[in-house]
Amino acid sequence: MFAVHNIMRFLKVFVLVGLVGISRVGLGQGREEMSLPGYQHPDMVKSMKLYPNPGTDFISLKLETPNASQIKLTLHNIIGNELELESEIIDDNEVRFKVKDLASGYYLLAVKNEISGFKGVYKFLKL
Repeated sequence: MFAVHNIMRFLKVFVLVGLVGISRVGLGQGREEMSLPGYQHPDMVKSMKLYPNPGTDFISLKLETPNASQIKLTLHNIIGNELELESEIIDDNEVRFKVKDLASGYYLLAVKNEISGFKGVYKFLKL
């Protein structure tokens, strides 16, 4: 009787661990795998770097993965008003935008990639 009880407990734990594993691995993989050309999951955009921060004339956004042509940038002042943004693609990993004509202060740069669904907001200081 004791052995049967231990086996039943082991099976319950085994099934429970298996279900948790499926929900964390199996189902998650189905959402991440897409067959769209050029698709990049948001996790693939590991880091983006704004430099120089603070800046005076230009600020660059350096991407770890090459998708500079696929991102959309919008500039907002600290209270949320959208401002006009002059930007140029330097290469597949870098976009540079002009801040020379902006007043001194903090600004928010919203980065969006429609293909991967990545969205991020980065704060910088214009001197």
